[in-house]
Amino acid sequence: MLGAATLIAAGAVLGAGPATQDPTAQQPLRLSATAVSMAAVGPGTSSVLEITITRWASAKERQDLIATAVNGRDALLGALRAMPFHGRIAIPRWIGPDPYNARLGWDLRYAASAPLEDSGRRITIVTDRYIGGLEEHEQPDALAYPFTLVDIRLDKNGKGTGRFAAATNIEFDTKTNEMTVKNYSAEPVRLKNVRIEK
Repeated sequence: MLGAATLIAAGAVLGAGPATQDPTAQQPLRLSATAVSMAAVGPGTSSVLEITITRWASAKERQDLIATAVNGRDALLGALRAMPFHGRIAIPRWIGPDPYNARLGWDLRYAASAPLEDSGRRITIVTDRYIGGLEEHEQPDALAYPFTLVDIRLDKNGKGTGRFAAATNIEFDTKTNEMTVKNYSAEPVRLKNVRIEK
């Protein structure tokens, strides 16, 4: 999970449309990664994360989402849920309790790919997270963190690292023009060995 407060530039978080020639241009784009929890130790703290991206957000969708974020969490959540699906993410071999429905996974509401200076790509995924009836009834405070955010950095060969936050709140700071990403966990899930599956 992301730290107490991580500032990410709005344009960078929401990304730009991918160039026609880059390793992320193929569709559907299939990625795999080893997800390692930084908040736990011992066996069962890592799993294979599988991501399938079937479309990228358009420039208009990106700008609309940035504009909506200014109006707060509920407005951003509503806008995300109204967007067409961009793919699917899951941790099919999740071990132990599964409060976020990781085994079955979630539909992706927003996905963007933007160039990096080293000829690599940054992939940003934002979606609403699964909230089960038990969590909604017994942990009402958790409802303040309704987003899932994935931030991946790939090199020019389509390999890299990233971070994954399953329960996050996203706010927009109009003074700095930045997205403020907050949640109640001390550390993110680190993504290692990220690669594009051929």
